[in-house]
Amino acid sequence: MSGRRAGSCVARCTSNDPGSVDDYIRPPEQLGAPAAGYFDDNFDLAALIAGLLIPLGPDGDRNCRAADGTTSKAPYDAVLLVDGVFLLQAALRPYWDVGLYLHINEDEMLRRGVLRDRERYGGEGAARGLFATQFVPGWRTYQAVHDPAAAATIVIDHHDPAHPAIRPSRT
Repeated sequence: MSGRRAGSCVARCTSNDPGSVDDYIRPPEQLGAPAAGYFDDNFDLAALIAGLLIPLGPDGDRNCRAADGTTSKAPYDAVLLVDGVFLLQAALRPYWDVGLYLHINEDEMLRRGVLRDRERYGGEGAARGLFATQFVPGWRTYQAVHDPAAAATIVIDHHDPAHPAIRPSRT
């Protein structure tokens, strides 16, 4: 977050660590219609902002609250790294000092997602069904409404993970 110096402690908020942005996914019964629900209200953005982004912001008190209610105090020089989907939407942009966008096209997003989630959702067909009704329409909405490539500080073409390429900024 703003005002942190080089060499600071890094507090990660990723899908592999406690406090993940994925921890802020609302329960299915709180979601709207499938396509709209995945993008529009899949994440509890208010809890993410209040629990992590404001406390670790430039004027924050460093007292973080994870989605599960646990609390901790980050060191003064902590830097928060957050990864996940839809993070460059307008509601979250004021909280980022740097926005890094890993760009892939829709076909590659679908291929990777089905490969990753087929076990979780009961097979390739079930995963494809969820992608067709929720994830792809949500991704399209995010692209159209928020243009994450334009909002990002740095855009990386990530179609081939073995050969990522920094794309010129459009801003």
